[in-house]
Amino acid sequence: MLSALLLLPLLAQDGEALTQRLAQAADLPDPRERQSAARALAEDEEVSLEAWLQACRSLPPRSAPASGLHELQLELYADGKLEETPVAVYVPKSYRSDTPAPLMLVLHGTGGEGKGLLPLWREWAEKLGMLLVAPTETQRAGGYGFTQRERDISLSALHWAKREYRVDSDRVFVTGISRGGHLSWDLALRHPDLWAGVAPMIGGPYWNLSGGRANLRYIENVLPLHLVDIQGAMDDAGLVWNVRFAFEELERLGAEDARYIEIPDMGHSVDMSAVDWDSWFAAARRPPRPDHIVRATARKGEGRSFWIEVTQNGREVTEEFVPRISAKENARLDEEGRRRWLIAETAKRTGRVEARLLEPGHISIDMTRGTKLRLYLEADMLTERGGLTVDVRGKHRRFHPTPSARVLLSDFVERLDPGFLPTAKVDLRR
Repeated sequence: MLSALLLLPLLAQDGEALTQRLAQAADLPDPRERQSAARALAEDEEVSLEAWLQACRSLPPRSAPASGLHELQLELYADGKLEETPVAVYVPKSYRSDTPAPLMLVLHGTGGEGKGLLPLWREWAEKLGMLLVAPTETQRAGGYGFTQRERDISLSALHWAKREYRVDSDRVFVTGISRGGHLSWDLALRHPDLWAGVAPMIGGPYWNLSGGRANLRYIENVLPLHLVDIQGAMDDAGLVWNVRFAFEELERLGAEDARYIEIPDMGHSVDMSAVDWDSWFAAARRPPRPDHIVRATARKGEGRSFWIEVTQNGREVTEEFVPRISAKENARLDEEGRRRWLIAETAKRTGRVEARLLEPGHISIDMTRGTKLRLYLEADMLTERGGLTVDVRGKHRRFHPTPSARVLLSDFVERLDPGFLPTAKVDLRR
């Protein structure tokens, strides 16, 4: 329920009062309530856009926790409702609440619990002043189910942590083992702009069409990420093939920092010493606003990446479909050939957009199998007069978007990213 304080008028644009009101909106666990609260704040005509920008830049963390392991019970949003979830947090002695800290979301394997993997990362947590956040899966007895609920729990835990602590949004990492490895891949492929680095282990992407598992179709999304994957060669043959194929594609597409480590004599287990983690963490940074973005998507409501969002795909885009192959073609292909054929067919049913910020006030868009796109714009992405030219399909479209507190606040309460604060948006139709 929205706090009544969110709706109280300000007597003045007092910075502390503004940040308090913004905090109340951002702290709501249900994203629908956060959006309602953001709209209410934006309607306060006594507060300038610049004042809200300053509040977003300076929003303090909720707490200054003691170092060590904290085992919490949190109400996290998942698939339309709040769910009580155990979350283990490790706060290193080197954490300082006045300095943005790196954070690693740690995802456990089947039958495990969040705190079980934290000892693997404590050394680097202390070296880097890095927070470790590990939610526990409470409903599934089996492995990763590729459900929206599972993804929501992880992202809700991340949102909670970004408010509880002072987090550097450009140094957020995700890792996991087995089930957690599958989930790490899935979160990176579907939400690539949230992470600086991804370190899945003995888990991988999928090409299965049932249940929305065909996330290999999104492989282009993770090109900018610092990605390292540890996999035993003697593990499940299908999993090993999927991971090998993913890195084959990443190499073909020109990924700059995607490293696959396959250990020949290892099965479903992990050797942490296979990676120079000090060097990996030192190199991994997320650009808060890249000039070039590629986004592949097939699920409604899952098209955001940095300053673009696919809001509607074409009719041919679908998560699940019945593949049709002729008997002759099927007989000609071996098992690997059939996999590659199916992956190619899936690509034909995947939306894709490529966007480039050429200079302030000039963006080019190449959209395939998408029909609607939204651009989120900071002031310096526009011309000095606030104009924008967008090149789409050989045509120059001109806009003059109006800066808005509603755009700013609606975006900020969800993403909590002070490094990118859009104040205007433009909706495009192909």
